[in-house]
Amino acid sequence: MYEDYIEIGRIYREHGVKGLCKFHSYEGEAFFDHDVEYILESPEGESKSVKILEWGPLQRYFLILFDCFSNREDIIPWRKARLMIHKDEMQNDDDQIYDHEWEGFEIFDEHDKIVGTIKEVIHNPLKQFVVDCSGEEKLIPLVEDWVIDLDKENRKIKMSLPEGL
Repeated sequence: MYEDYIEIGRIYREHGVKGLCKFHSYEGEAFFDHDVEYILESPEGESKSVKILEWGPLQRYFLILFDCFSNREDIIPWRKARLMIHKDEMQNDDDQIYDHEWEGFEIFDEHDKIVGTIKEVIHNPLKQFVVDCSGEEKLIPLVEDWVIDLDKENRKIKMSLPEGL
């Protein structure tokens, strides 16, 4: 239903009494905009069109005020709801790779041997890739110190992986 939309984060929980949410963003505030309509989808599959009225950083989260919430009780059923933006609304910075763009990149080791192809990104503090390694799925964390070379044009990443990965 939302194949033209990209998930950019999730509501963590309510914050305060005025309808603010603690929000975990996968891309920082890169895609927050007052003029954009987003889709908010609850864990139960209910969805609604929303706009962001205000946002600001709070530790590792963002505080966001959506146009559809006016108190903390409104937010409780929407904990862990996904916030999605239409692909056409995304303005990409050429120097940055956003999480959804990693899919399809090939990972190579330091000896130029293919490790596998990135299938998806798991959004956790490590930012792990789910990699298809000859039919077997493996998790590989994105650690900047492990990256030797990144070729966006050819969708290849060369990494110095620890033994066992």
